[in-house]
Amino acid sequence: MRILLGVPEFPPHHIGWWGAVFEALAHEYVKLWHEVMVVYGNYDTRTWFEKIKEYFKDGIYFVQVPLIPTPGFLPFLKTVLPTLPYHLGKIKNIIKIFAPDISHLHWYGLLFINQLAKILVSNNFPYIYTLHGAPVSADKKWWIIKMVYNFYKKTRGKSILENACDITAVSQYTIDNFSEFLPYRDKIRVVHNWIYPEEFEKRVWFNIYDRFNLSKDATIYLSIGRIEWLKGFDQFIKMIPLLVKSWVDARYFIAGRDNGFKEELDKLIRELGVEDRVFYLWFISWDEKLSALQNGNYLVVPSYTESFGITVLEALASWLLPVVNSVWGLKELIKDNRNGRSIDFSNVNNYVYLMNCSIPKQSLQNDIQQYNWEKIAIAYLS
Repeated sequence: MRILLGVPEFPPHHIGWWGAVFEALAHEYVKLWHEVMVVYGNYDTRTWFEKIKEYFKDGIYFVQVPLIPTPGFLPFLKTVLPTLPYHLGKIKNIIKIFAPDISHLHWYGLLFINQLAKILVSNNFPYIYTLHGAPVSADKKWWIIKMVYNFYKKTRGKSILENACDITAVSQYTIDNFSEFLPYRDKIRVVHNWIYPEEFEKRVWFNIYDRFNLSKDATIYLSIGRIEWLKGFDQFIKMIPLLVKSWVDARYFIAGRDNGFKEELDKLIRELGVEDRVFYLWFISWDEKLSALQNGNYLVVPSYTESFGITVLEALASWLLPVVNSVWGLKELIKDNRNGRSIDFSNVNNYVYLMNCSIPKQSLQNDIQQYNWEKIAIAYLS
């Protein structure tokens, strides 16, 4: 078949780890002998006059579409904004010439994805729509952002769901806990995000933490994700002073780009006096991520909400113990505490569960092989 994959970002132009998800899916479709075109938004535009870029790589035809430049003071709008109207005619022609048998669109609440859906519908091209959650951070922004998002839910958000020939979600939590999706729950099926477990068997030659001159007795807690409020990094930072008082040499590393919340975190870090215990790794390379996972003591996922914790799978594949917040999107992966720990991070006294907790190494990988990207492409198209 000819498959169009429509996504908000694609490596190397991606904010979070979702870029790797889209990349894996594109390559899996190629392995299944499909003809694949990836149309993706590029949020990293500097001017209003940038052009669409087309190129062919690894057996995939790419169309990189510049999105409206994101104002520097609104970093959370990256990937959210649409492309300019004068680009839509060219995109429409590209899609009509390619004539996809099926398209696969990702993410709810992003205007560029809605633009692609409208082009597909107007040309009678069917599409699968995958939900990775909803933009809950809109509830923490200004009233105008809330008002615009509520309008979106009733208009473009409703339209893209109703016109999909198939809807998938990355977890049951995604289906059950967002009011936007409840009217369609009987139409939605779960297809989890997966990883390539074998990629995490590679051993890198360096220890990413050596550059920080840590004591050999330090306990390394690692979080991976965008620096924004919903990731809940502040919840764990509040536990650090209690861990230190309990004679744990806690060192907390955060790997990910700032999405507008670092200033708040820095303020909390200063108030608690833990400036020497919290470190930013920023957005790290693949080998750096492997090193961080292989040399840490715990992966900490204190998110206030999470539709699916792909970093939990990456930790399990790296033999690193994940400790996650007790929200259903994460608890679906941590099964009865057999392959990780699930605690309530909102209760600061639960720091005790982050002291010397352990699980047999083999238990961490008992279920990991079922989360393999080689199966997911088939699951989407079945």
